[in-house]
Amino acid sequence: STLVVMEKSSRAHFRNFVTPTNDIIFLFGSYFTALLIMLFQITIVLLIFTFYFGRDIMTNFKSTFFILLFLITLFSWLGMFIGNLFNSEETSTLASISISSILLFVSDLIFPLERMPDNVAYFARTYNPFVIGTELLRKTMVHRIPIANLGQELFILVIYLVIIFCVMYLAHKIMKRSYLLQWGGYIVRRKLRKQEKSNVEQELLKHFNKIKEVNYFETKDKKKIPSLVELLKYIKNIDHETFKYHVNEKGNDFSTWVNDVLQNTDLAQKIQKAKTKEKSVNAIEKGLKRYDQLVQKNAKHIKK
Repeated sequence: STLVVMEKSSRAHFRNFVTPTNDIIFLFGSYFTALLIMLFQITIVLLIFTFYFGRDIMTNFKSTFFILLFLITLFSWLGMFIGNLFNSEETSTLASISISSILLFVSDLIFPLERMPDNVAYFARTYNPFVIGTELLRKTMVHRIPIANLGQELFILVIYLVIIFCVMYLAHKIMKRSYLLQWGGYIVRRKLRKQEKSNVEQELLKHFNKIKEVNYFETKDKKKIPSLVELLKYIKNIDHETFKYHVNEKGNDFSTWVNDVLQNTDLAQKIQKAKTKEKSVNAIEKGLKRYDQLVQKNAKHIKK
């Protein structure tokens, strides 16, 4: 489960999904990685078992190895299924430990099956893969029973393998589809935001460049100012009394004109906050720089 979650959280996750790799091959890549790690660990355990307890497992090594391979595959696929269900390593680890604990407690490892209630003991003997696996290993490693005499238990393990593989494959497909839809939705939303931003910029430039004469700014002495550039020159040259005529407690004529005629709400709010001539000039100069940037940006876009 940890390997699957690490794969899902890596930066190469999206690239792995969009490659033309078959899902079965992708799943078996994770499985063989887990298999190599588990074989290395089990080899150490078997060496300790052989030399410390003085038990020779080589006489029935083929049967033991075959059973171990079955069990490694079974629990690895179960872990991969859990990893596909959760998106964080913590939750997948917690789920793995919980399921493992249930399988361990409902087995003869801690409490004999004979002392359990009949229905629980029957469930453990028949359906618990941990009990079935330990019983098979006990028969091959301790009692040296050949694998040909273990047909019933092996048949149950094969059924478990088929069921868990199908469930794991289905979980992988659902997770992949959900991830691609989520990523695709993110791309679409980002594209729409860019398009919306571009539309807003186009509207700002449209109103900035095409001001009708009827919408010219009218000054205190009834002069008509046709553009924001001319308005900036006008504010720089007026005296304090004239500025207070346009900017007072009743309102801000400059801000109202920018908002209603140029349709630039952001610049209008900045001018509204400017209560002095110098701050108004500064706000309009920054607004004109922003317009210059929009002109350059849209000019590049048109060339492309």
